[in-house]
Amino acid sequence: MLLDDFFSEVTFLGSVIFWLVVSGILWIAGRRREAVLLILAVIIGGVIVSSLKIWFPRERPFVLIQSVHLLALETGSAFPSGHVERAFAAATILGISNRKTRSILLLNGIIVALSRIYIGVHWPTDVIFGAILGFGVGLLTILIGDIVIKRIPFLYVKPD
Repeated sequence: MLLDDFFSEVTFLGSVIFWLVVSGILWIAGRRREAVLLILAVIIGGVIVSSLKIWFPRERPFVLIQSVHLLALETGSAFPSGHVERAFAAATILGISNRKTRSILLLNGIIVALSRIYIGVHWPTDVIFGAILGFGVGLLTILIGDIVIKRIPFLYVKPD
């Protein structure tokens, strides 16, 4: 089925690996600040999401509803969606200073959110909270990230 293939692939755009690869590409392209901010966001978001998954254990849809059209097997708590958190944190970090890519990045986040529901691993509230959390992690990363970057000499590039 066409949607099965599409959403099974698009869900990867919220993975840790995807955003670390994007960070590497940004680093090579000379966009060190954004690369470092994305890596920090992955770390900060990972800690927060992992903690919430422990504090709020929630069964995934395919566990509770037998008729769920499962396309990916995931373990652990469903709440919140880490994929969605990462996609929206990245959209915040990369889109805040670049109006051209902002819409594309937000659309990416929305599509990742829909994919997580479609493939049967998250409830709508998991992805909604993941998106809100992602915006917060993105803003927090921008606020503390520049402080960290300025204190590590090889990361800091003075603006023109």
